[in-house]
Amino acid sequence: MASEIEFLKYMDRGYGYHWDQNSMHIKKMNSFVKARYQKCIMLLEDKIGPFCGKRIIDLGCGDGVLTYELSRRNAESYGVDLSAEAIGFAKQKHASLGSTASFYLESCSETHFDNSFFDAVVSSDVIEHIREPIKLLKEIDRILKPGGVAVISTPIRLTELPLDKMHVTEWFVDEFINLIKDIFCQAEFEYSHPMFWFELINYSYRSRLMVNFLSYFKNPFLQSEKWRYFSLQYAIVKKI
Repeated sequence: MASEIEFLKYMDRGYGYHWDQNSMHIKKMNSFVKARYQKCIMLLEDKIGPFCGKRIIDLGCGDGVLTYELSRRNAESYGVDLSAEAIGFAKQKHASLGSTASFYLESCSETHFDNSFFDAVVSSDVIEHIREPIKLLKEIDRILKPGGVAVISTPIRLTELPLDKMHVTEWFVDEFINLIKDIFCQAEFEYSHPMFWFELINYSYRSRLMVNFLSYFKNPFLQSEKWRYFSLQYAIVKKI
């Protein structure tokens, strides 16, 4: 438990704010966050195929948005988080939507699951909140089945100190590659969320609405071709 910090954004924004960010409401949605979830799903589907019947865990599930995206694609989905309030919200929200996902209040780095329990693991922008990231990676390795796949996303380091005050650590691209390969020798890496759009969405309220509007047609944060600088990185790892 001591290896993770308290996620204060829930106190500021209210439990369940990720659901607004993942909505279609042009003022409430956050096309940056929506694209992050979509990219994680796309990468996982590319490696393991359809989710139907597969056992998948969302480590650091928060209020359960990404867990729901897994569940509605017919995965046997699980969520783990240290926030009792967020887990409570996730359970209530999923029940109201008819989801059968299971949620547990525990550390992502010390879960109760048996060895080799999951077909896949997804952890979306969680590892930067962890004081002992290697411990998290070892736990992912422990609970994955041989041949199982994990997708781990995190921001690319842009500043000397973490850009987000809730982040313990952020990594340059090479640093993140080395971190992951300490545990997973079979790892691939992808990048998304071009810096141009990242700057634009944070420039003004009007520019944020404009980017949100564009995402109704094609989310610009999912673009990768012709861009050199990105704000998010993904490790796609396979357990041998």
